[in-house]
Amino acid sequence: MGFYRDAGLTFEDFRLLGVRIDCVVGLDEKEGKEKKSTNAGRPSRWYVDSDFRPNLSIYELEKALAFICRAPNLDASIRKSIYIFRTLFAYERRLQGDCIDSSDYTRRHPSVARVITTLRDTSIPWLYNKNDMPIGPKGVHWEELSANYGKLPLYSNVYTLLGFSETEEQKKERLRQHFDSIIPQDQRRDFLDIVSQDLLGRSFNELETLVEEDAKRSKFPFPTRPIQDWDRLRAHAKEIFRGTDNVTYEQRTRSVRRSPIPKKEIRIYLENQYQIGHGHDTACQLCHRATSDYEACQLFVKPLKDLPPLHLALCPHCATKFRRQREEARYAGFIETLRHLLPESLGLNAPFKLPFGDQELWFTQLHVAEITALLGLMGTKQIRSAQHDDP
Repeated sequence: MGFYRDAGLTFEDFRLLGVRIDCVVGLDEKEGKEKKSTNAGRPSRWYVDSDFRPNLSIYELEKALAFICRAPNLDASIRKSIYIFRTLFAYERRLQGDCIDSSDYTRRHPSVARVITTLRDTSIPWLYNKNDMPIGPKGVHWEELSANYGKLPLYSNVYTLLGFSETEEQKKERLRQHFDSIIPQDQRRDFLDIVSQDLLGRSFNELETLVEEDAKRSKFPFPTRPIQDWDRLRAHAKEIFRGTDNVTYEQRTRSVRRSPIPKKEIRIYLENQYQIGHGHDTACQLCHRATSDYEACQLFVKPLKDLPPLHLALCPHCATKFRRQREEARYAGFIETLRHLLPESLGLNAPFKLPFGDQELWFTQLHVAEITALLGLMGTKQIRSAQHDDP
């Protein structure tokens, strides 16, 4: 502008000559196009009551896009692209909002400014990538754009409105950087405390404590109970198998199981196998996490003998999952695998792992050995009968 200033020309002179100082149009228009009303004879218009400007656009935007399309390699095309893109950020709060029907204030129509509609509908690649090659916004991440656009904001609704792509990791990183840029280091804990109270009803300190406790529950050596003497184990299994009365079933409105083994005795057995250290938590055999409220789940739907080793220690969630899968046809193969395990396959001081659906059931060596011994004392017919809840 120095040349014109030296010649004595001002901005007002340019206005008188018809030169536009600002290429943004529709900035002062808060009403949309006239539309037919539901009330006969009373036409109405869309209007807005916020910063949104439905008619906002750039003067002769279509011609600028056509120019970029015809000569994408010209410096003038790149400058036009830069102006268009930077203008969107400058007027970001006016690009999206609700249009309200003047004849019915309850009717709101979410809308975008005309400049966004034009840029979204065009097939012309009006942006430039890092290699200064023309591209469109759809399917492109904004970080791939040319450095000629300057430093772009990390977080902006403009990217969403134009249809830029973004992976979940890119979104997280962008939000993380945005968070770092707007929240001072010494205020972040207070901010997180407010957010956690609003969303979860817990303070941030309470959440930290819960995470620490959960981490402790998920990191522990799974219990192991090595086998001292296989012959003594088999003899003990035979003794308790023969010395325990069979389970009886009373036919009432439904079949009710009456076990001669107290539930307390079953829980004592499982706690001896899967108690973690000297605490009160028990290791779940299916998810392998610590639980303070485990359930003793029978291996069979309708067991012949309700012996303690024929139970699993499972957390409530895994217990529900196990009982559901226990009734599936493939469960018979799982029982047969347990029944025919060989002593040398059990290992020494590591939990024995057996595939179960899409997970693994973990056993102490002593527990799985006693299961194998007891299943060996049961006939094939008895095992099949115990797997089905037949009347």
